[in-house]
Amino acid sequence: MGALLFLLVLTTFSSGAAAGDCPEIRLDAKGGSMEHVPVTSQGHVGICYAHAAAQMLDAFRFSHPAPVGDTDYAHISAPLDLAAGFSKDDDATSDFDDGAYHICPVARYGISHGTCDEERVRQLYWKGERKGYTRSLYKTHKAFQEYLKAHAQLHDWEELKKGFRVAACNEIRFLRQLATSAGQSLLPGPDLLMAALRYENYTDAMVEVLRPVCDTPPRHPLHPSLRCEPVALGRPDKLAPLHELLAVKSAQPIAVKTCTNIMTEGRSYRGLNSDGSFTKGCVKHFLLVIGQKMIGGRCRYLLRNSWGTDEDGYSDDWNPPDHGNVWIDEAAMAANTVELCHLTSEGGAP
Repeated sequence: MGALLFLLVLTTFSSGAAAGDCPEIRLDAKGGSMEHVPVTSQGHVGICYAHAAAQMLDAFRFSHPAPVGDTDYAHISAPLDLAAGFSKDDDATSDFDDGAYHICPVARYGISHGTCDEERVRQLYWKGERKGYTRSLYKTHKAFQEYLKAHAQLHDWEELKKGFRVAACNEIRFLRQLATSAGQSLLPGPDLLMAALRYENYTDAMVEVLRPVCDTPPRHPLHPSLRCEPVALGRPDKLAPLHELLAVKSAQPIAVKTCTNIMTEGRSYRGLNSDGSFTKGCVKHFLLVIGQKMIGGRCRYLLRNSWGTDEDGYSDDWNPPDHGNVWIDEAAMAANTVELCHLTSEGGAP
């Protein structure tokens, strides 16, 4: 299916994005697949890939009728749960916030396991920042692992708990300061926190802490017909598939793997070597393409970023950002993009 789509797209767009090939399209406009998908912020935790995957899943749900989709707009899929859960499910050797993953495996995890409610997860760190919550748990986990190694001769778990319980209780008191009043009831008790901290890998500990938050009520199911499809990039009309995918009925957001530098350094930045690999200075990032239009004689793509609605940090070439979205030149995108993917239902229908 991916190869067939690529051949069709390459044939249709043999001349690239001329002015006539870049009509204005916005998936976040009324009736678009992103209409009910809010802007999110990764909060300095490196899970941009999980934010992109979560928004793709929600866009597909909201833009398709039952049983493939649903209109439960109040349920926004939690990126933190997707990132941690996928890392554990994939038997990853590194922690989830390394950001070294592709979109499709994370999306497939959400399809097979269902998604957690972002509102419930956010209650855990509402008064603080997500980084404060995850880093606090990380430091406590690291300290506990060091404690276990220093007391390796103690085989009695109850004895170990007595020695570390004070630190665990201090951690819970700190987390209570970050949580809302409703979120405080979702925080782990000392025994659950201690059990989670026993896992050698921090990701496993995070999954255990999130489990009671995300499993009760049950995770929101996704239809098993959903598929995440990679899309081949053609040359010289490298990004021609974007125009085709944006123009179809019920168009879905398209995930791209690119360089953060394109947003911070502007249109002159080139993040790809001649062989198509990333340069050493490229800071890898995942975003969603959710629209296109001509601006100043150039075809630009509308990118949904995971930096929230803050306008700081963007190059003057792209200012001002559009409520968490940013318009980027097609030529600049082509010089910094290596992968595309999108969601379909089984059989390839959008």
